[in-house]
Amino acid sequence: MKYFMKKIDGGRRSAAGVPSGELAMIFPQLGNIVDFTVDAFRERVFTPGNTFFLFLWQTLNSAACAETVQKAALHYWKSKGKPVSSGTSAYCQARKKLSETFLEKVFGLVADSCESETRDAYLWMGRNVKIVDGTSVSMPDTPENQGEYPQPSVQKKGCGFPVARILAVFSLASGALVNFASSSLHSGEQTLFRGVMHLFGRGDVILADRGFCSYSGMEELMESGVDFIIRMREKIIRNFTVVKRLGKDDVIIRWRKPPCRPKGMSREEWIRLPDEILLRKIRYLVSIPGFRTDSVTILTSLTDPVLFPKESFVELYLRRWNAELNLRHIKTTMEMDVLRCLTPDMIRKEILVHLIAYNLVRHLMLRSAAAHSLRPDSVSFKYSLTAIGHWMQEVSFRNSKKHAEILEEFILSLIADAVLPRRPFRREPRAVKRRPKSYQLLTKPRKIFMEIQHIKKYKKSP
Repeated sequence: MKYFMKKIDGGRRSAAGVPSGELAMIFPQLGNIVDFTVDAFRERVFTPGNTFFLFLWQTLNSAACAETVQKAALHYWKSKGKPVSSGTSAYCQARKKLSETFLEKVFGLVADSCESETRDAYLWMGRNVKIVDGTSVSMPDTPENQGEYPQPSVQKKGCGFPVARILAVFSLASGALVNFASSSLHSGEQTLFRGVMHLFGRGDVILADRGFCSYSGMEELMESGVDFIIRMREKIIRNFTVVKRLGKDDVIIRWRKPPCRPKGMSREEWIRLPDEILLRKIRYLVSIPGFRTDSVTILTSLTDPVLFPKESFVELYLRRWNAELNLRHIKTTMEMDVLRCLTPDMIRKEILVHLIAYNLVRHLMLRSAAAHSLRPDSVSFKYSLTAIGHWMQEVSFRNSKKHAEILEEFILSLIADAVLPRRPFRREPRAVKRRPKSYQLLTKPRKIFMEIQHIKKYKKSP
């Protein structure tokens, strides 16, 4: 990563007054972005480059807009000796002017830098595994958001919140989010998945749960040279025959094309699909306390039992849970579960900045793991995020390259000290110990809702 450093010094001078210098020192990839976005603009606080770094700083620290403006005002006063208004209007307007295309370019740059840090030792059987999973995020209840991201149909009008569906593609080796797609709840996960299939490279291995088990999806992956390991949905896969037995609960099957065309696929595309495909079907028992299922059946296009023995699939599918943990980091640790912006275009930008911030933290974890001979999944994401927040201010006072490199090595060693303990098959029940407040549920629009006084008393009454 040293070749990024030559771009940082000039970028820090041109972006003085905001946390851009701090972020560019901790994340060297951002040095190019500073030069690209700032030099062409006159001297002001909220240039496109400054606004991007402030938006990124706000996301990394889960800060409000007012707190972010105060941060910018303090930096600007220290560097220029000039006061800045504490109002958030100028900053919010500058965020709206950020190009969504530019943010997508930054996302791709950071994701590629994470993949470049991935070592061959992190791969599975020499293959690059991509985990696909879906999730959803909530947002403020504004007419604009409701128009593009309608609330779930089971909720009464005026009582719910707009919800966006996100399809995330994680790298199993690095933990980085390499691709994603977002839409409203009207688009299913399989529809979003078909929209990102062209982004997978030949030789990749897709790892997914049974929500992505479909005849058309598997055939399209096989046609493009992408292998997959997907949990089988017994309810939809009935018309198959066993072709060859490779071992106990390990067979090659011939799956015939279902009679019904899936939603979102045209009739012409459905006709072009072959009448049958050959897959490998593996079933294994689960004897881990706390697991919800007793057995798991997976389908894969990797049919060679010598190169890919059955036991390797069992271990790999258990690691699919990493996608759930990564989504928890993004939504809970980084607080993307409930977005804050009031319009759909800003919602998309907020999602992009969150994913950029997540990948930047992952990149720092990869560098720390490589420098201290650790596996990336043994480094704590929460601790890494906390270290960035605590040491960001210290970085801003180290203007020389030598001091920056010393401090960078110290931060990497600090992150490596917080190694996660290995707890194989640890039971993690989906339960909440702390009870929520006993408030009423908003079951009607606010204008006609009647609050019950002393609700605790009414709960105790027969």
